[in-house]
Amino acid sequence: MFTKLRMFWIANKWALLIMLLLVPLYTVLCSRILVNRVRAYGVDVSVSDLLLLLTEGLNFAFGFVLYGVFFNIFLLKREYSYQMVVRQVTKGGAWLRQCVRICGSSLLLSFYMTVCAVVSGYAMTGRFINWNASSSLYYFYTSQTMHTASGRWVCLAFFLYCVLSLLVMSLVTLLIKWQTGKSYPGLILVIAVASMEHLGFVEQRISVFFTVFSIDYMRWSHPKEIFVNFFYPLGLALIVFFVGYRLALRKDFLGGGYE
Repeated sequence: MFTKLRMFWIANKWALLIMLLLVPLYTVLCSRILVNRVRAYGVDVSVSDLLLLLTEGLNFAFGFVLYGVFFNIFLLKREYSYQMVVRQVTKGGAWLRQCVRICGSSLLLSFYMTVCAVVSGYAMTGRFINWNASSSLYYFYTSQTMHTASGRWVCLAFFLYCVLSLLVMSLVTLLIKWQTGKSYPGLILVIAVASMEHLGFVEQRISVFFTVFSIDYMRWSHPKEIFVNFFYPLGLALIVFFVGYRLALRKDFLGGGYE
């Protein structure tokens, strides 16, 4: 166990060190900017507000998901080689192994992101949630207060949003890599989807992924619906997994095509 962890650290230490430094740096920087921007309107902000704000716009897709996908795929750089694949009982087993690793790294990276966001947010605001006050950012957005909201549920929703966003995009990128041998089309896909949803190439912005199961303020009047919406990215992840598994069984690593 410790030998495997040591070998994993030696093989990926620079990527892990960058992750350990970059995630809190990104979180603190974004949180400070968001807190200053909100306070300029004379509104009180809390940790729960920062968690929701961190998932809005392009900053989440470009700052967390894009880096997270690159990080996940980078950790699999040795796993995709022909020598590593043929060591598996089947090529489907190689695909399964890589998907399991992506699930694990997505969970850990999202948990680290959540901890950094909560700690930095509390250091800046001093409160976990204040949605029952008319001076809150929740009231600013919705023109109503909420007395039943729980900071723990907001933290859980943020964590799941991070995990599922990163998991789906990483699996799609892995699937593309299995078919083309290249990872950058998957990274371009993250940029394209986020830009299409938040910038809009037409007058009406198109919702296909991030905004479909978002955890923005307007949805917290019915918190159960937020968690029900998480079945959408979970379903996408399962579809990508099974499609990739079927294609992996036919993959010909020697010829570069399919058997």
